[in-house]
Amino acid sequence: MHQDASAPRERTTKILFLAGHQGSGVAHIDKFLPTLASGPYEVTFLGWDRERTEEKTFERDGIQFRMIQRGWGYANRWLALALPLWVIVAFWHLLIRRPDVVMASDFDSGLPAAMAKFFTRTPLVYIILDTFSMRPFTPNLLRGTIEWLDRRVIAASDRVIVPDDTRIQPDYPNLDRFVIVYNSCPDKWSEVPEEQHLASSEDFTILACGYLRENRGVKLLTEVARRRPDIKFLLAGYLFDDDIQKDVDELDNIDFIGRVPYTEALTLPFRVNAVFTFYDPSSMINRLAASNKWFDAMMAARPIIVNEELVKAEWIRERDIGFLCPYGNVDALEACLVDMKENSAEAIRKGKNGRKLYEDGLSWSAMEDRIHEIVADVARNN
Repeated sequence: MHQDASAPRERTTKILFLAGHQGSGVAHIDKFLPTLASGPYEVTFLGWDRERTEEKTFERDGIQFRMIQRGWGYANRWLALALPLWVIVAFWHLLIRRPDVVMASDFDSGLPAAMAKFFTRTPLVYIILDTFSMRPFTPNLLRGTIEWLDRRVIAASDRVIVPDDTRIQPDYPNLDRFVIVYNSCPDKWSEVPEEQHLASSEDFTILACGYLRENRGVKLLTEVARRRPDIKFLLAGYLFDDDIQKDVDELDNIDFIGRVPYTEALTLPFRVNAVFTFYDPSSMINRLAASNKWFDAMMAARPIIVNEELVKAEWIRERDIGFLCPYGNVDALEACLVDMKENSAEAIRKGKNGRKLYEDGLSWSAMEDRIHEIVADVARNN
């Protein structure tokens, strides 16, 4: 049967995704972009290639990438100039392009997107992954201003995506426009050998991945590694601290594999007995953590190890999917890991609870459905 050439064709929704990085190597975006590319959308990514590792324009997986700002790096004094420049450049590009929907990731992209919407009226989906006013390195003099501007961006947005309900303050404007898209992950269960579905009792191993900093508890972990050569540790991601690097170099029971691609990182929990995620509770944004790594562990039926000061610690306790320890207490962390090693059945049970929770509504496929619904609804009603 041939389609009538005169019949109206369904119009493809044009999405412009704006973020202050190169569009890869950030777990959230490594999930969002493929999800959008799988839908009936024409997706363009505008980004900032901070280390000049990409071409200015290229196509990947059906998405058009355009680096509208390059250089300046990360976490340095030059960002005081580079960030305002990024806002101006992004604002200009959003003025001259006319997509059907703009999706902007975090405040540094949400601000120029909201400014451009004042002139273009293009629907805006604002994705808050990291609340800038709560960042520990944000100058105190700027916190109030950034928070005020952030609320103006929220007020201008048609939808606001957050990774957890802890990121929604009760006095935010337009609370009815907030949608939770949990930091879940694609399911790799069927892609790994069946014998990896349950953790091995041999070579008891703890995984820590991502930003391997002291304020993520990794120094505590390496101190336990020095005390307990019978426990192994797998580290993946970025090393920043000299003390941690020294421990990694000296200790035979620590295996540091560096940065790995996102899809490969999702298979790492299947190689270990538990996933470690500590956050220094002196920072508010850390206390509100809702880590990607928790969902990676749940997907792989592995328990998580979390410090008890986090807001979500009670959520983890109630669902019985992990172990809680006080932050900064090496003795307590050591005791926790030793108990896990000697009582492996308990860790396996908690891991199975996490897998069931993942399957019962927290899978990435469920989040993908939510993202497609958001885009379709925003595009249809504007």
